[in-house]
Amino acid sequence: MKKIFRSLITIALCAPLLGGCAFLDWLEDDGTSQNQTAEKTKLVGLELSDYSEEVEKGTTYTYDGKITAKYEGGATAELKNEDVTFSTLSTATANVTRTLKVSYTDKYKENGTEKEVTEKAEAKIKVISTLKSISAKNKKVPLGGTRSLSVEYSPSDATYKGVTYSSNNESVATVDPNSGVITGHALGTAKITVTSTQYSSISTQVDISVEENVNDEWTILMYVCGANLESGTDDWGNVPSASQASGLASADIDEILQVNNQPADVNIVLETGGANVWQSGHSYSVTANKLERWHVRNKSLVKDDSLTYASMGKASTLQSFLEYGIENYPADNYGLIFWDHGGGMDGCCYDERSSDDSLTNNEVVSAVSSAFSNKGVDKFEFVGYDCCLMQMMEVAEFNSPYFNYQVTSQELENGTGWAYDKWLDDLYAGASTETILTAIVDGFIQVNGGVDGTGGYYEGYYYACDQTLSVIDLNKIDTFMSAWESMAQETKTKISSSSKSNFKTNVLNKTKVFAESAGAAKSYSEFDCYDFLLKLATSSFTPGDTYIEDAKDAFDDMVVYNLVQLEGSADAHGLSCYFGTSYNSSTYTNFTNWRSLVSYIGGY
Repeated sequence: MKKIFRSLITIALCAPLLGGCAFLDWLEDDGTSQNQTAEKTKLVGLELSDYSEEVEKGTTYTYDGKITAKYEGGATAELKNEDVTFSTLSTATANVTRTLKVSYTDKYKENGTEKEVTEKAEAKIKVISTLKSISAKNKKVPLGGTRSLSVEYSPSDATYKGVTYSSNNESVATVDPNSGVITGHALGTAKITVTSTQYSSISTQVDISVEENVNDEWTILMYVCGANLESGTDDWGNVPSASQASGLASADIDEILQVNNQPADVNIVLETGGANVWQSGHSYSVTANKLERWHVRNKSLVKDDSLTYASMGKASTLQSFLEYGIENYPADNYGLIFWDHGGGMDGCCYDERSSDDSLTNNEVVSAVSSAFSNKGVDKFEFVGYDCCLMQMMEVAEFNSPYFNYQVTSQELENGTGWAYDKWLDDLYAGASTETILTAIVDGFIQVNGGVDGTGGYYEGYYYACDQTLSVIDLNKIDTFMSAWESMAQETKTKISSSSKSNFKTNVLNKTKVFAESAGAAKSYSEFDCYDFLLKLATSSFTPGDTYIEDAKDAFDDMVVYNLVQLEGSADAHGLSCYFGTSYNSSTYTNFTNWRSLVSYIGGY
C-alpha cells in the first residue's frame, strides 16, 4: 500500500521569534505518524541505496535496500518494496550487468485539484556465477616439509573464491589459514577443512598424511629444441654469432625465470639442444654442441648435466630425457612440453644440428611408451606442443594412452611461442590441470593481440592475427573417434566415383584450412574438424543428421577450451583432421574409415 497523506494542518502555538510554522503529519497504514518539518507537496525524485549489487545466476533478485521518495520543499519518505513497482530482472546469463527499474506513483494537490506524479529510478545489478562447492585433492606432506593444497571451485568461474583453512590435528600438521600451506610436524594423519569466506555453509575436508618419503606435486619436462628459431640460421646455412642469434627459445626460458613463488614441490626440468648457436647475454650459457639438462630453482637456471650431442629428432634422445626427469624429479603429476617447429603429421622438433631431423609422431609414442614402462609411470597429466599445427585428431589419438590432456595450436604458431610468465603462477599456486592449461591458452592469445587483435609487435617481435590455441581432453578421444569413424564410413557411401571432385569443391575446399597463409595447404592438409562437419551437413553428401550431430557432440565434449583470433582464424574450433596423402599409412593414424575416405577422394 502507498503511504496515505492526510492534509491535516495542525495549528500550533509557536514562539514569536520562530514565526508561524506548519507541520506535516504522515499517517502510516498502521496508524503511526512521521512528522516532517517541510510540507509534503509534489513528488520530485526517487532514490535507491544500500542494496545488494549482485545476484546469483538463475535465482530471483529481491531488492533489499532503501527506497526514498523526495518531495518539493525537501520532505522525504522511506518506501517499502510493496509501495513500488519493480521490473523483471533476468538472471539467466552470468557475468553481465542488468538494470533493475523501480517506479513509484504518488498523489498531490495543486490548486485544490488532485494529481498524480510518477518518478523512476534504476539500479545496476551484476549477475554472477557464485561459489557452489569446493573440492581439494588428497595430499601427502613430507615430514618437516610443506605442501600447498590444490583447491578447485564449482563453477570454475565462481565470483567468490576466498577460503580459509584449519587443521584438526596440529601436532601432526598445521595449515596457514590464508595460504593453505601445510607443514608436517609428525608422522600421522590430519583432516584439513577448507571453508568459503563468503558462504560459511560451503566447505570441504581433505585427509592428509605426513610421511617420510613423498613425491613432489608437479614436474614439467621441457624438450627445448632451439633450431633456427634460436639461432637465426638462414635458408642458406649462414649461422649468426651468439650475440646476433634470434634467441626465441632463450626468450621463453627468460620468461620462466621471471615468475615468482616457485614452491619446493614444483619442478621445471629442461633439455636444450637442436640449434647451431644459442644467444648470449643471459644469466645462463647454453652450449650448442652439447645436450644439456637444467632445472629451475629460485628464478635461476641450474645446470644438472652436459651430454655428448645426439639428435633431438631421435626417439632415443627423447626417451633418455623422459627417464632422467622421472627418476630424478619424481612427482604425482607430470607435464611434457615440446618447444620448436611443428609440422602436423610430420611431427615436431627439427634439429638443425642434425640436418633438421625431426621427431615423427610414432617416434614420440615409441619414446614415451618405453620411458613410462621402464619407470613405472601410467600417464602424464598433459602434453603440450609449443609448436605449429599439432592440434590434430590423429596426433591426439596417438597420445591418448599416455596423457590426459593435449594443448597446442591448429595454426602456424608465432615464433615467440607461449607466454610462460602468464601461466606458471597458476602452476605454482596449485591450480587444477584444466586451470593451468586454460591459462596457457589465455596468455598466448593475449600477448598476440587478444581475440580482437589486428597484428603488431610484442616485445620486439611481429605477430599476425591468425593465432589459435586449444585444450583437448584425451580421455574423450574414443567416443569422438567412434562418432567420426561412423560419419566417415557413411559419408563415403554418398560419394560416387563421378562426384569426388564435386565433394572436394563443395565441402573440403569450403572448410577452414590451416597454414594457408604460408601457401602450404597442400603440404600440411589440415582442416578444422567442426567446420568440416558444418560444411558436410549442408552439402548433398551429408550422411544424415544423426551422424553429424553425434560427431559434433563428441567434438564439443572433447574440446575443453579454445581461443582464436578473429582475423583469419574465426572458423578454428580447436581440433584439425588430416586430408592428405603424404603420410597416409597405418603408422600415422588409426582413423581407418577416415583414411579410407581420404584415399577414395584423393587427399592433397
